[in-house]
Amino acid sequence: CNITPNMIGLATLLPVAFSSVTPSPSCDAGHDVVYAFSLTDLDQTATQGLHVPADKCFHPITLHALKESGHVEYTWVPWSLMNSDLAPNGAFVYKLDDGSILYKAIKAVAPDDPSAVLKFHAQTELVETTFFSAKTLEAVMEHPADTIVIEMQRGIECGAADISFTTTEPFAGYSKFFWAAGPFMLAGPSSDCGAFVYEQKGGGLVYHAC
Repeated sequence: CNITPNMIGLATLLPVAFSSVTPSPSCDAGHDVVYAFSLTDLDQTATQGLHVPADKCFHPITLHALKESGHVEYTWVPWSLMNSDLAPNGAFVYKLDDGSILYKAIKAVAPDDPSAVLKFHAQTELVETTFFSAKTLEAVMEHPADTIVIEMQRGIECGAADISFTTTEPFAGYSKFFWAAGPFMLAGPSSDCGAFVYEQKGGGLVYHAC
C-alpha cells in the first residue's frame, strides 16, 4: 500500500487531520501484523536520572485503560538514549498524574505471543509528490513545514536513532527510525496508537503503524 502525504493531511495545517484518516479498503486489506513488542514497567527508582524528553515530545494518552490508571502523556525514547541494561531496545515514557515518570521497556515478541501489546502492520510508503519530496530524515528537517512534516520533525528532534535490529526483518532494510503519532494512525479517529517511521537504506521513507 502506498500513501501520498496529501492523502493524510499534508495540505492542511489543522492538527485534527492527524487522526481523522480512514484508509481505503485496498490499503487496509494488506496491513497484516508483521512485528510486535511487549511492554514491561521499569522500577521507578532504577530509572531515576534517565533521559526525560522535552515537554513538546509528549502526546496525550488516548487509551481509556491507561487514563484510568493515572497515565497522562507519553513519548518514545530510543535505545541510544536509554540505559542498555534496563531497556536495550528503547522504551515508552509516561507522565503520571502524580507528577512521576514511568518507563515501559519494549521487547520484540511474536505477534501472536500473549505478551504482545503493540502490534505493527506491514509497511506503508510515503510517496514522493508535489507537496512532499523528502526521502531521508535529514531532508524532512529541511522540508517546508506542513501538517505531516511538523509531526515528523518533532519525532526526529525528540528521538531519532539508528536501527538496532540490523539483521532482523523487516528492519534489515532500514537505517534510521523515529516515533510519530497523528497522521500515521491507520485506524482513523478512534486509533490509540501511532507508528515507527523508517528511512530505508536505499532511500525513501516508510512507516509501520500499530
